[in-house]
Amino acid sequence: MSVSKSVVRLLGNDYQIESENSDELIQRIGFYVDKKFNEVAERNSRLSTNMIAVITSLNIAEETLKLQEENKELSSQLSATVDMLGEKEFDLKKLSEENLKLKEQLQNAKIECARLEAKAERKY
Repeated sequence: MSVSKSVVRLLGNDYQIESENSDELIQRIGFYVDKKFNEVAERNSRLSTNMIAVITSLNIAEETLKLQEENKELSSQLSATVDMLGEKEFDLKKLSEENLKLKEQLQNAKIECARLEAKAERKY
């Protein structure tokens, strides 16, 4: 993949970014980071740009870790659900096999019943 250059605006300053990611993705990231920078800056107008960047980095790291933990929990739930579905599929297969055997036994019983009825009618 080729490296492309994108310009993003963070706290009113333009930064040229070189990345293998698409310009659209870089712009989305830049917009998100700028929004987070501005949230921190609005809460405390006395912070330096460096402090805004540090606090924003910590906030984004916290969000990321929380989302990773949530993703891990959802992955575990999904895995458990997939396992349960596999067990249910196995149970369904066994029940289907048993159903076929029972249908065959029923058919054989009907044949035997008809044979016995015919035999009984011949005797009388």
